[in-house]
Amino acid sequence: MKEMLKGPAIIYYLVKQLKEKYPDKQVGKTVIQKLMYLFESKSNGDFEFTMYHYGPYSSKVGEYVNIAEVLGLIKQNGNQRKGIPLSRVIQLIFRMRLHQMKKR
Repeated sequence: MKEMLKGPAIIYYLVKQLKEKYPDKQVGKTVIQKLMYLFESKSNGDFEFTMYHYGPYSSKVGEYVNIAEVLGLIKQNGNQRKGIPLSRVIQLIFRMRLHQMKKR
């Protein structure tokens, strides 16, 4: 059970960080997939990404997003027009990683 909640918890944390930094922007499923792809490249994640139409895609990440929604950790809606630019997402990931490294 603990392992099953790890993925949704990571997604919650990443979405929360983005929403705090960009409160007026939507964080959609495509951005979450890209975030998790970048997260996996810096960790020992096992999300099994493949390249898809809009970039990397993992069915595991899709399942984790659904679980996070059901648990009320994140809220998704259909309006994806106010998305966060990928460059900003990458910048935030690197800042979070740098912060983690400084803690060690």
